[in-house]
Amino acid sequence: MNKRLLIATLIITASMLLSAQEKRDALKNFREGKYKVAIDITLEEIETLPDSSLRAKMDAYTVLLWSLIVEKRYDEAITYGNRAKDLSPYDSRITEALGEAYYFKGSASNALKFFELYTVQAPLGDRIARVYNFMGEIYITQAKYNHADIAFSTALYHAPSVTRWWYRLGYSRELAEDFKGAETAYNKALDLDPSFAEATRALNRIRTR
Repeated sequence: MNKRLLIATLIITASMLLSAQEKRDALKNFREGKYKVAIDITLEEIETLPDSSLRAKMDAYTVLLWSLIVEKRYDEAITYGNRAKDLSPYDSRITEALGEAYYFKGSASNALKFFELYTVQAPLGDRIARVYNFMGEIYITQAKYNHADIAFSTALYHAPSVTRWWYRLGYSRELAEDFKGAETAYNKALDLDPSFAEATRALNRIRTR
């Protein structure tokens, strides 16, 4: 084969392989904000991967659920999440994603069930702070303000620099009439972000009681 032709063929082949690899990389597309592409890729993977390739299949389900949640397709996320749960009941990524899907759908009791399960399955998991924050929000809606205090405090133990969570901790304490504790949390929010107007208003509110 002519040397130039060989080189050209190799370049074209390599480009095709790289292109195919990129198309198959659902996680990469998810991270780039190409959620619909990630959904298409993962659905194809779930359809074609044998159940014996469980790890790869669960990876596909995980990215699928994340993408569906971002796209606000919560019913689909719940459907696929429950299918994934049947395949691998102890995959904490699926547990957490189901919690989020139910949370954003407005089903607090189901969301809380999966969030609580996640704290058992992955007490130091990548999304543990996020999960405790969601739990805090749910407890506020249920008027369980002390539970909310514990949940937000735990979220902040894992991620102490999230300004809004300090504000929500303060709010849960204010609702529980722990005004001193609320003031401490609101001040912490303002330490992190002095322009946080909600925390400033909250401080003024409790100081005029």
